[in-house]
Amino acid sequence: MVSNTKVTMAALKGISRTIKECVHIMIVLRILEPLAEGLVNNDRYQDYQTDQILEQFETLQGTLLCERSDDSD
Repeated sequence: MVSNTKVTMAALKGISRTIKECVHIMIVLRILEPLAEGLVNNDRYQDYQTDQILEQFETLQGTLLCERSDDSD
């Protein structure tokens, strides 16, 4: 029973790390989803403002850099 608990705790810690890493991937996908949908459907993709999308990525990049510097402190 104890060894099962150790394995479970290790698995839960691994899952937790993965979720933390995937949060940023999910944000990127949310930013790109409307544009990708438009491209796939060949509908209204030209209406998207690429400057706004790039601005969102720059903001995300700044957030990631801040988080990484906080983690290294």
